[in-house]
Amino acid sequence: MATLDSSIVNVALPTLARTFGATVTQVEWVSLAYVLTITGLLLPFGRLGDAIGRRRVFLIGLGLFTLGSLACAFAVSAATLVAARVLQGIGASMVSANTVAIITAAFPASMRGRALGMVGAVVGMGLTVGPPLGGFLLAAFGWPSIFLVNVPIGAIGLFFASRTVPHDEPVRSRVSFDAPGALLSLAFLVGLTLFLSRGETWGFHSAPAIACGTVAVLALVAFVIVERRTVDPLIDLRFFGDGAFSVPMFALFASFVALFAAVFLVPFYLEKTAGLTPDQVGRVLVVIPLLLLTVSPVSGLLSDRLGVRALSTVGLAVTTAGLGLLAWMIGRAGDRPLSVLAIIGGLFVVGLGQGLFQPPNSSAAMSAVPPVRFGLAGGLLATMRNLGTLFGIGLAAAVFEGRERTSAPAHSATFASSLGLRDAFLAAALVAGLATLLVASRRTASPPRA
Repeated sequence: MATLDSSIVNVALPTLARTFGATVTQVEWVSLAYVLTITGLLLPFGRLGDAIGRRRVFLIGLGLFTLGSLACAFAVSAATLVAARVLQGIGASMVSANTVAIITAAFPASMRGRALGMVGAVVGMGLTVGPPLGGFLLAAFGWPSIFLVNVPIGAIGLFFASRTVPHDEPVRSRVSFDAPGALLSLAFLVGLTLFLSRGETWGFHSAPAIACGTVAVLALVAFVIVERRTVDPLIDLRFFGDGAFSVPMFALFASFVALFAAVFLVPFYLEKTAGLTPDQVGRVLVVIPLLLLTVSPVSGLLSDRLGVRALSTVGLAVTTAGLGLLAWMIGRAGDRPLSVLAIIGGLFVVGLGQGLFQPPNSSAAMSAVPPVRFGLAGGLLATMRNLGTLFGIGLAAAVFEGRERTSAPAHSATFASSLGLRDAFLAAALVAGLATLLVASRRTASPPRA
């Protein structure tokens, strides 16, 4: 539910604007406030979990997420809804930052891939099923249902988590927390997220976009300087010098760039060019979460037996092939809309590749750090996932709109749209292909440092 809420509310924004008498710009903060809060706080809450106990942070976060969801449903204005979304985002970031760490610590290394495969399946479903589920709930029960659905799930989750999630064993080094590093990472991630998510609307050469980009760059430089001088830093930058840790992180980022370039653009093509209704689009898009749900656990099991590098490489290669297949088919279609079955076939290959890739890749990253840093590593994985999503949407939109605009004078609207979508898929395939080469060259995990 924490990942699903990143996208489920988007379909309700026009309804919310009418309900509260708000402008489009004002109501967009209902979505943006949640994304900014999660992305900016994942690293601090992951490290806080290492410092004071992951179970404690997880349970508090689940409670805040549930309360925030309830507050969202009863909001009386756009401003109160945005404030409730911030509370919801704080809880979601506490949950997301510590989930992988809790599961990694709870299972032996021989079962780690299997366990993380289930996490990957649930995360993938949450990120991709949000818009179609949001559309259904909005049509059937009204906008409060989008938030109220979280309340019983959160309450049940709290009941069982309080009884099943093990208490963290006390570790002396956990008492330290790098507050300056946390604040600088927050400034960097919020600045970067605003630049990526709002830059197209503002214009990347506008004052707000330049200001956000400048804040992100300056905060990153200051963060690196502070972390190098801190005795117990938020992020031990030495880990990024070890390919066993850094390669899975950057590969995860690239895989979500590729995935969400497809997930973001396909609905526009299906509605605008193929003439499908929103409900029909939702049924087409469900192919990816279904594959993540079914393939990820199997991939995790295989990675425990066969190792992580080969399966990660195959998964990214399949993702690249799926994106290339979609680009080829759409390019050949030209003036004719590509058939829905052909699009489903291409998405099937992309989803299969993602399901094969994500569990062993996450297992490789978590295996490269000592247990005392599991929370931070889990937060980094979630951060890379969020940033990959934003970069993927930005890349797809920029390539698609640029190609469609330059092709429109010489071609029909359908052909120009097809060329834009083809080039966007090719760009996503290039990103996934480069990540495939990076993962294939990765050495096995070295012994983690304390």
